[in-house]
Amino acid sequence: MKSKFLKGFIVYVIVLLVIGVILNVSMHHQLVQLEKNTPENYIHNYLTNQMDDATIQKLFQNNSLYESDTDLCENVRNFFKGGNYELKRKDKNLYDVVVNGNTVMALTLRSLKSVNLLGLLNYDVLELIQIDGTVEKELLSYKITAPSNYQIKVNGVLAQHDTNIKNEEFSDAAKYVEIPSKYVYQLNHFTKEPVIEVVDEPSIKVSFEEGNTIEIDGEKKYDSLEEAGIDFDIIKFAEDWSLFLTNDLTGGTRGFTTISKYFIKDSNMYKKARSWATSIDITFTSKHRLNNPPFPREEVSNVVVYSDNAFKANVILDKSMTILGKQTTQKTDTFNSTIYVVKTKDGYKVTNIKGVTE
Repeated sequence: MKSKFLKGFIVYVIVLLVIGVILNVSMHHQLVQLEKNTPENYIHNYLTNQMDDATIQKLFQNNSLYESDTDLCENVRNFFKGGNYELKRKDKNLYDVVVNGNTVMALTLRSLKSVNLLGLLNYDVLELIQIDGTVEKELLSYKITAPSNYQIKVNGVLAQHDTNIKNEEFSDAAKYVEIPSKYVYQLNHFTKEPVIEVVDEPSIKVSFEEGNTIEIDGEKKYDSLEEAGIDFDIIKFAEDWSLFLTNDLTGGTRGFTTISKYFIKDSNMYKKARSWATSIDITFTSKHRLNNPPFPREEVSNVVVYSDNAFKANVILDKSMTILGKQTTQKTDTFNSTIYVVKTKDGYKVTNIKGVTE
């Protein structure tokens, strides 16, 4: 009797265990299905695993100048695997896939059936019924601004610029010497982050802050002309220019023959100086005498070298004068300007002067 009871009990326990296992497996399966059928997970799985090559080729294009066409499909899947996108719900079962603020595709889902899990949880078994591309089908793009005398290499290929931004501060000098401008490179339709190299003229790689917008000024900054290795007496020029403006500079034509040596003949600065020297206005300067020393403060700072042929520097000059009249008064005339200089076959020449606003 006991033997029959024991056998029955064992069978009962085994049946309960089998039922428990079946329920556990079923519950696990249902939970997996629940997770898979959340819209976010369903769409992510589609983008990374289920989207076929034909669909990818229809929706996206790559930049064949820098990427291999055969890598397009793998690159797109890997891009979405990295989670580099946002999902925005526009309506029930209608979602936008957004990359860098742009919608690259719209997905429409539908529910095949609703499932109730133990009376506690409900979920829909989803199906993708429509996928639409948009105009902004851009996964990765880059805008690079760099000096024209730099080289930009993308995946080992020399990039071609789209726009040339001229340096207007040296616009007059560009007629006489080569002045580096800025090139803008607009690189679109990348499906994988490229290797970007920036190379200076002597084939030296230039470091830069990575991102979708890269700006490289290429300017070399110094505290003095000596530090920059420039043999030009910019203080002497500033003194002569200051004296010229108050009719104190020696030389023919009210100092023009002296000051004109600093300029390229017939350049804008040359014409401006000649116009001042030959105008009646120069004769109306206040009667005065220069104090001793005439320039008690002389400073050079913010030296910026653009190339071997072009630089600029800030110069501050205090000119101490005594104004003569019924009563003599002391006056300090301050010159605070950025001086633009180029190197020609005839030496250094001043091509522009701009006042500094403090």
